[in-house]
Amino acid sequence: MTTTLLDLPDELILHIAEMLYIHLGKELVFGRFTKTVDIMVSDPHSFDPHVAGLQLLIDLAPTLTNLHSLKWSYWTTQPSVLPLIVKGLDLLGSIPGLKELIIEIAVSDPSPGFTFRPFSNLSSVSVHWIHEGNITQDFSADLADLLGRCPNLEKFTFSIPRPYHPSKVPSFTHIFSLPSTTCLKLRHLDLTGIYVSADEFRVHIHHLRSLKILRLMFNRCADSPGENDQICGLLLDNSIYLDEFAIDTTHPPNVLQYLSSYSGLEHLEFQSRYPGADSPENIHRFFSLVLPLHRATLRVLHLGWSVDTLWTRDIPPEELAQIEKFGRTGRTDKLMYYYDNDEEFNLEMDVFEFAVKKVEKFTAERVVPFDRIKVKRRGLLDDLRMLRFFGVHHEFLMPPVAKKNF
Repeated sequence: MTTTLLDLPDELILHIAEMLYIHLGKELVFGRFTKTVDIMVSDPHSFDPHVAGLQLLIDLAPTLTNLHSLKWSYWTTQPSVLPLIVKGLDLLGSIPGLKELIIEIAVSDPSPGFTFRPFSNLSSVSVHWIHEGNITQDFSADLADLLGRCPNLEKFTFSIPRPYHPSKVPSFTHIFSLPSTTCLKLRHLDLTGIYVSADEFRVHIHHLRSLKILRLMFNRCADSPGENDQICGLLLDNSIYLDEFAIDTTHPPNVLQYLSSYSGLEHLEFQSRYPGADSPENIHRFFSLVLPLHRATLRVLHLGWSVDTLWTRDIPPEELAQIEKFGRTGRTDKLMYYYDNDEEFNLEMDVFEFAVKKVEKFTAERVVPFDRIKVKRRGLLDDLRMLRFFGVHHEFLMPPVAKKNF
């Protein structure tokens, strides 16, 4: 009798999978134990382990009865791989328990090999477009059809992160052209790098009554500050109070009015993509009216931008003192604040001193004079669990601390 791959012990199958660069979730086992599959499909050469891994995944698909989450990274345009892609998507999409689909597209047009048609009844759909190529109408329509087949959808992401900037991107309405009888109960919505007008948001507001997390970044509308202003007005008018909010226009009046209309915010990313429109008055309103309302619950605060703005300089000490009050609640576990140049670093040291004393995680961008921190503030690092720097200058190490492991 012929022995097939499915007849091998789980341990041996796992070893083969690791050799072929297949990552199968936290448990890293096949069959009834597998809940997460992460697969990358790239261009084949003489031997591509990703393509071999896809074939292995197809062979094992009948055993993945408890598959819950699928992440598919699509990096190929080679015709020779398309039959495998079609077969793999058909098999994985037919698994009844699959609830989460994460797609990374790194090619200009993934069709005809890639399609959403095999999938339905998902609770979470995320699309990350990491390519300069334009997003076709067929791709947007296929995605819209998928959402129409997911009446229990709770989380949706369509993200075109920087630095990618396709000339043709979809609008919120193109993606959300759902049947009129459909009424979703979305709790998490991430719209990054696409067109989102206030009128479109208003049309789909009935899907957003249960919304708790909203990321509205890099809105491609010509007047994105005005559109974001009206969207915040719609949130306020419809009593949609978020737990997590990320927005990159800080100056429109409705933004601050919305944030000061309730308490209970846990995560706030408040960035300024239009530094010319910032004003000391708005910054004062944020520190004096918004932050005190959310002091008891706010756990992540991300201020500023990676360019020079009023949010990264010239903030009076009394405003910075509002941040320090968060440490007294014992709940703030992450503070992100952007530094822009060496000359203004003395002012920001107050924020850094608070951060390393009061919170577990602190992230700063482009902090160059790290030696000054080691010399002047060495004792402040004892209670810091993680210190992460990112940006242009990040070639330095944490100083040794005897009582802590970093």
